[in-house]
Amino acid sequence: MDEDFKDYVYRFHKCMQKLDLTFDKYAKTFKLTHTNFKILLNIFFAKNISQKTLCEILTLPKQTVNASITYFYRKGYIKLIENPENRREKIIHFTDKGKKYSESVISKFAEAQFKIIMENRYKDMKIFIDTMEDFVELSSNSIEKIIAELNK
Repeated sequence: MDEDFKDYVYRFHKCMQKLDLTFDKYAKTFKLTHTNFKILLNIFFAKNISQKTLCEILTLPKQTVNASITYFYRKGYIKLIENPENRREKIIHFTDKGKKYSESVISKFAEAQFKIIMENRYKDMKIFIDTMEDFVELSSNSIEKIIAELNK
């Protein structure tokens, strides 16, 4: 394997780990687990998100997502509304209390990210995000094929 390639892979994963640890540190300032923070973040930015969709987006087990949803529900931050298109599915919405809480947690985080995007020129960030999405999709597909071959 080419040494430059190995270095790029290492640097990439090191950056992702640092970003993950930074998000975790931020979450802890609000006494949230990393998982609860990611779920809160997705509920905040998504429209009509369900537990199933959260599981898919975050690649988390149903039990883990359900535990977080139960936590926020018991705190009075969310309500679950039946999906008219699929009555077995519940859509997660913030209560008024939950809107205030999520704003207090997410607003400074989102502002910091918005500032980064604006300082680094929107066009460049769009290219970065588009490229990252492509990279993640290609990586996921490639690794799934390897897993399937190894499980034969």
